[in-house]
Amino acid sequence: MPMDETSASVVGERTDSGGAVAAPLSSAVQFERDFMYSPLARILRRRPVTCLPGVSVREVLERINEAKVGSMVVTDDRGEKPVGVFTLRDLLQRVSLADYDLSRPVSEVMTKALVTLPSHVSAYQAAVVMARHGLRHLLVVDNGRLVGVVSQNDVLSLQRLGAREVGLA
Repeated sequence: MPMDETSASVVGERTDSGGAVAAPLSSAVQFERDFMYSPLARILRRRPVTCLPGVSVREVLERINEAKVGSMVVTDDRGEKPVGVFTLRDLLQRVSLADYDLSRPVSEVMTKALVTLPSHVSAYQAAVVMARHGLRHLLVVDNGRLVGVVSQNDVLSLQRLGAREVGLA
């Protein structure tokens, strides 16, 4: 059913002279495209939550819970270079199922094989790397220094936002 000029203006759409709706999908599609090709530096939302290697697993878990994040980056003694990451997956596999003593240092159970990307890489490229490696968190590192963490939710939530806008248009 063609829309008249009045109904089109209510939903913010324009009609052509024949009454057909001129779809304004380009702004939503443009938003998603701009986001997915934005450098990671542009989408970093907060400072990374970090600790030193000797911090107890119990303290790491408390800090993860307080910060409402899914990972803790373990850094060198200067707090600059990442040496590991402790995630909820590590908690399940290396701590809970192994009945691990929570007073022990996080360095014993953290993931040491890090996958990192520089901040100039696009969110799209980060999503591809995360998918290929089965990662939920990706460390953003420039010149050996930690600058942030991008989570799977960071990438997917904004992508869903763009898809939802397309669906509503």
